[in-house]
Formats: sequence, structure tokens, C-alpha cells
Amino acid sequence: MRAESKPVRPPGVALSLPTLDLNLLKVFAAVHHWRQVTAAAQHLDMTPSAVSNALTRLRSHVGDQLFVRTQRGVVPTPYADRLAESVASGLQAIGNGLRPAQPFSPERSDRTFSINLADVGQMLMIGDLMRGTSHEAPDIRIRTIDLPVHEVEAALVRGDIDFAVGHLSSMGKTLFRRKLVNERFVCVVGEQNRRYRKGLSVEEFLAASHIRYSPGAVSLARINVEIDRFFRQKGRVQRVALDAAHAFGLSAILAETEHVLTVPARLAAHYARITPVAIHPLPLKTPSFDISLYWHERHQRDDAHAWFRQKFAAAVKES
Repeated sequence: MRAESKPVRPPGVALSLPTLDLNLLKVFAAVHHWRQVTAAAQHLDMTPSAVSNALTRLRSHVGDQLFVRTQRGVVPTPYADRLAESVASGLQAIGNGLRPAQPFSPERSDRTFSINLADVGQMLMIGDLMRGTSHEAPDIRIRTIDLPVHEVEAALVRGDIDFAVGHLSSMGKTLFRRKLVNERFVCVVGEQNRRYRKGLSVEEFLAASHIRYSPGAVSLARINVEIDRFFRQKGRVQRVALDAAHAFGLSAILAETEHVLTVPARLAAHYARITPVAIHPLPLKTPSFDISLYWHERHQRDDAHAWFRQKFAAAVKES
């Protein structure tokens, strides 16, 4: 009678993967399938002694005999039968993961792309983007998110989002950027506001009642800093009737009041298409700024990501 071997640890104790040679699991799977050391060795292109040595090493990890020798080969222990299911699925998952990436096919893709952008970006860009992708990639999904500016870079690095749209004043070395548009600020007033039919002089701008658009996006909200500085230089205080966190609905308010709103030119043009408002130059000098698309370097060579970047840039350019 064969003496019972003393297990190194109780059967079923979790394997320590950092110290485990995964080739041992391939040997185990082959022996479990063929039920013979010699047949498994031929399948693996190994010697029978190498297979036996591998099983010995694996036994020291799992604390179980794994196989019992018989006249016809080997018989797995109950623990080996349970282990075989996990090993088979695990090896298959690893093999699938190591397969060469399939070329991206927009018409068959159901991928979700997450984009961080302000409500203005969603209003001005997403509709054109979806019109440009709906026929070519009918099953892709777009998800918009509006994170605080200081969280955007970390979200890109972690992979919580695929893209960010805006103007990031500081950008880490792991981020890529593609310029979408160069933007400037203008004034918007209701068309029925006869006071400003020919535009706003500096004095009229200083005396006006303002709607102040104050979003979370730094690239848009920074105009308020410039305007506050301008008023201080003139020894005046801006009269603000409404501090608005969102761009939606502001043009309707302007159309029925005599307030003045300062916003990016593209947003002003959108307002003019949907409500009776007029656009005038901003009567103070402010720098223009770029609106860009940002992504992490891990996606730089991803075909799907590259396709989406191209579609996004084309949609913004055409809008």
C-alpha cells in the first residue's frame, strides 16, 4: 500500500499566484484531460519525467495529491476535479486575452465612449457627433459626464472616462490633446432691446444689467474673472441680475429682458438660431482660447479610439 503523503497545506487553500508558475496549470489540465502522464507529455511536447516533476511542484502549492496512479493511468482526486474547472476557464480567459486585437469595425461595435464636457459642449457638439456616427456605427453608445475640473485628469488616467473636452490649463505628460476650435467671447442681447441695436460701448457695458454664466468649466468661467477685473479698473461694480450655472434657457430669458450676457461665440451663434437675440463684440479685450479633446496615452493606438477622435473632430469642425 502506498504511504499517504503529508500535505504541505490543507487542500483548497488559495494559490499564491505571484509565486506560481502558470505552466504548472497547463500540465495539470493536460494530465486531467488525458488521464495519463505519457499522453499528456506527448500533447505538451515534454518528457514524462518533466510532467511528473511539474505535478510534484504543483502538489506543494495546493497541498493535495491531485492524481492517484492506477494500472490504466491516473485518477484525479475530488479536489483535482474541482480545480480543473477553474483552471480550464482561467487558461481560456488568458488565451483569449492574448489573442491579437481584431480590427475595429464601426458597423459591428457596441462600445461605449465616455466624454467629460460641460453642458455647452453637450449642447453644441454631441448632436452633430451622433448624426455623423449613427449610420456608420449604429450600436455604439455615448455617455457624457460633467466632472469638476480638478478631477478630470485623474479620471482620464484611471480610465473612468475616455475623453475630456475643454481647456485644461495644466496637462500631465500621459495625456494627448487635439485642438478642436479656437474660441472667443461675445455679448448677446435680445433683438427687441433697442438700446443695444448698434452694439455696446464700454460705458453701456459698464452700466448694463448682466446675466453672468458661471459654469464649472474653467475655460468658460474665467471670462467672469476678466470682467470683474475690467470693472475694478474702471472703478465700477458689475450689476448681476442672474448668476446662471447652466447655459440652457438663457437665450429665452434674454429675448424677453434687457440684460446682457457674455458667452463663447459658438454658444451665442446657437442662441441666435433658436431665439430672437443679437450678437455684439465684447467691448473689452480678452484672449481667445482653444477648446481641445484630451485622452490618455493608453488609448493612443486603439483603433476604436482613433476612429472616435476623428469623428468627434469632424463633427465639431462642421457644426
